Amino acid sequence: MTVSTFISCSSQLNIFLLNFLHSLRGRFSVINLCRDVETSQVFAAKITPYQAEQRQLVLREYQLLRRLHHPHLVQLYAAFITPLYVLLVEELCPGKELLHSLAAR
Repeated sequence: MTVSTFISCSSQLNIFLLNFLHSLRGRFSVINLCRDVETSQVFAAKITPYQAEQRQLVLREYQLLRRLHHPHLVQLYAAFITPLYVLLVEELCPGKELLHSLAAR
């Protein structure tokens, strides 16, 4: 199922035009599978709603991901911040959730 919602922005000299394909609801966020229209690269778009008093707490994840670059950490490609939502366009990590893998140990 393809949702006809697109997001475009200029981030780090890259233009993102995203087509949202599928979504999963988590405890705090909605994760959308999305595809860059130009490159066909697939990403995970994490959309987190927040209230004004939670702004600093929610922005902490964005600030950390923006500074961290390591092959074993999810890569942040773009961020959209509005008064009600933070949308993080991240590297897609397919497979089981980390929590399930850790519980199996």
